[in-house]
Amino acid sequence: MDVFQGNGKIKVPCFDPGEDLLQAGNNVIYRKQANGVMPLSPFAIVKSDATTFADPHMEHGVLYFYAVRTLVKIGSDLVESDLSNEAEGKFSLSE
Repeated sequence: MDVFQGNGKIKVPCFDPGEDLLQAGNNVIYRKQANGVMPLSPFAIVKSDATTFADPHMEHGVLYFYAVRTLVKIGSDLVESDLSNEAEGKFSLSE
């Protein structure tokens, strides 16, 4: 899964804001800035079939790192998988 494409182009999947995304198979996205620590709270949740993620809250010129966990159902519990490798992205205006 491509967590982020750092080319400055924005492609945002459309989700119903009332939709329950806390379902097994969906992906939980975490974000940090360079030299930061990956937070405990997720930044976003996307459907399992999403192939791209666009961060609408990026600041121009700031380097961000993203990682993903997949929601997994074990018995009656919904848990997160191990954290993926990090992908990086930086928003910059094309000239």
